[in-house]
Formats: sequence, structure tokens, C-alpha cells
Amino acid sequence: MKEVDILYVVGMGSLNGNAELKYSLRSVAKHCRSVGRVIISGDIPVFVGGKAYTHWCHDISVSGKHWNMLHKIEQGIRRFNITEPFLFSCDDHFFTRDVDLLSWSCRVRAEHIYTEETWRSEHGRRPERYQRSVAATGELLRSNGLPDVNTVWHGNMWIDPKYLDDVIGLAKDNESKSVYGFEPMMLFEAFRRNDPNKRIDIPEVQMKGDVKAKSFSECMLYADEYGCFSTADIAWSNGELVRWFGRTFPERSEYER
Repeated sequence: MKEVDILYVVGMGSLNGNAELKYSLRSVAKHCRSVGRVIISGDIPVFVGGKAYTHWCHDISVSGKHWNMLHKIEQGIRRFNITEPFLFSCDDHFFTRDVDLLSWSCRVRAEHIYTEETWRSEHGRRPERYQRSVAATGELLRSNGLPDVNTVWHGNMWIDPKYLDDVIGLAKDNESKSVYGFEPMMLFEAFRRNDPNKRIDIPEVQMKGDVKAKSFSECMLYADEYGCFSTADIAWSNGELVRWFGRTFPERSEYER
């Protein structure tokens, strides 16, 4: 494989008039090498065009964020002859230095899979909906003999499309049991790790961990270390971050009209 496709999954608009997606695409254009196609599946903002491959895909569930994500991943995989593996991304992921996707790697910070009861006893409160979803998915993996995986994350991840049908089948078969939904990225990763015949030439790049920056400068230190970061790590209201985007990615990218 000489190039790597990137698949973005986008919802019904992001913060600041879809500025996150705009600057994320500009960061790919500026810093990423060995990029095949940049594919965007979901509700496509009007400024997206140029060399971007797009597939409009509606939300199939009013409240099921995870089902919507899996639906858009599925549509992106089935519509395009996507590379194996491809890099999964969201609109709030950004590259901060030059990387070659054929050799790019990012360290993993493993996290414990919490049951709801464990979380409540350790933190003294009911977990948020996302943590409950993660806990339900972790129990689902264990009950099916699949490996536990890094679960608390927000960043880029490698996905092998050959596991799509397995992921969809397990999710649908256990939908009623996973009362808080499920985390599709965990399912993809668990199937990949469980495959004794898997061959992934690209290093096992993982999510970058659940790091919440206390300040813009701390967020940038993290970006310097890993070469990427997410605006989920820092409040969008921080004017310093908004100004940083304008200084760092001022030019329109090849993925814009």
C-alpha cells in the first residue's frame, strides 16, 4: 500500500460554523504525506469540495449518536473502495507537524473499562452517558470472548474495513442488552486484535488518550509530543486557540471549494 485514505464522519454541523472541520482538513493538507483520498461521510458543509470525496449521509437515530457514527462509517466503506486499513477521523482532530501516514504512530495510554457500579463507587456519582456506553460495550466484548481495548479516547484511529460486518452484527445482536448504546470504535479494535490472521502493515496507531488540557499552552505541549490533538481537549471559548488556528492554517486547502 502506497497511500492511506482518511474517512471523516461528521454530524449535523460542528461548532463555530464548521470551523473545526475546515481547519482539520487544512491541517491534513499541510502536514500529512501518503494521503490517498479524504472521504467525508455525513452532513457535508457547503465549503467542502475540491479534492474531497463526499457522501451525504443522514442521521438514522435521533438520540443514538453511536448508531449514527456506525451508519456513516458503513456508508463510507461501502461506497468507496477504501484502503485497508484507513484512518478514521472526526472534525475536531488536527495534525500539528509533518507526518507520513505509512509510518505515523502515536503512543497509547490504556484505560480501565469501568462498569457503572465501579465508576459510581470510585467517583461517588453516576457516570456520564459516554462512560456508561463505554462500560456497556466493554461488558459486551468480554461476554463474547473479545479482548478489552483502550476505551477512553478522542483522536485518530486505524480501522480495518474487513471487520465491518462483524461489528454491525454484534452491535445489532446485542442492541437491547446495551441499554446505554455502544462504542463502535471499541468493537472495530476488538475484532482487529482478535484476528490471528490480521496483517496491518501500518503501525498500530491508536487514539491519543483522554487528556483534558488545563490551558492552551498545555494543549500545545501535548500537540508537540504527539503531532496531533483535538479541540475536545480544550474549551472552544479560549480565544487563544481560535487565533492559533488563523495563524497556523491561514490558506484555503485543496479540500475546499
